[in-house]
Amino acid sequence: MLVIWKLDRLGRNLQHLINIVHELQSRNVDLKVLTGQRAVSTPQPWQAALSLVFLMLWLSISAS
Repeated sequence: MLVIWKLDRLGRNLQHLINIVHELQSRNVDLKVLTGQRAVSTPQPWQAALSLVFLMLWLSISAS
């Protein structure tokens, strides 16, 4: 399991973040984000990717 404080610290941009999530999935590593709108834990790989995409979209919109 990979535990991170904030999701925006994991990737440089959305594509990089998606690539990291796919790499983690291929190695059967779960991802847990401790802070944010809500804590995110990823027991299923597809949930991880979907949660990260929506969260990164929300972060990019709120940063604008």
